[in-house]
Amino acid sequence: MCFFDDCDVLIRSDLEAVLTAILDALFSPKDSEPESCSHQRSIDMFLNAATFSKKVEGCAESSMSLEDFRSWCGHLPSVRKFLGSLLMTPDPGRLGRQVPRLLHSESIDTNYLVLRREYAWHIGGSLSQHELEEWKLLYHSAINGLSFNTFLGSIS
Repeated sequence: MCFFDDCDVLIRSDLEAVLTAILDALFSPKDSEPESCSHQRSIDMFLNAATFSKKVEGCAESSMSLEDFRSWCGHLPSVRKFLGSLLMTPDPGRLGRQVPRLLHSESIDTNYLVLRREYAWHIGGSLSQHELEEWKLLYHSAINGLSFNTFLGSIS
């Protein structure tokens, strides 16, 4: 499922290509928000969580061992779910492809929201199917007050 270089090993650039393909499949440019068109920040975070401990003779870069890959997938359940979903029959709603719908008031400018769809998908990797469907914005400092204490006071 991953691309390999001439040494038949999984190196950083191969993993980057896989992550780019995953994010492009989940967040097609036509339904992306303008600020989320580039997935490079997410890709860099995912790659920084990876370990490339395997040294292969004849290859300049270290590569990822199977144990490295398993450990990396354990830290990134959203990626693990997506890759596992590739082994099933095609269905747009299958596990690994769900991106939570972020519900918020029309009066809130989306530029104020910290939680982007890419981050919601990544967080959703460790949630159940029911918890993944819709997320509501309960508090925003621009509307409800400027401090987190205000938020805590409103829910207690």
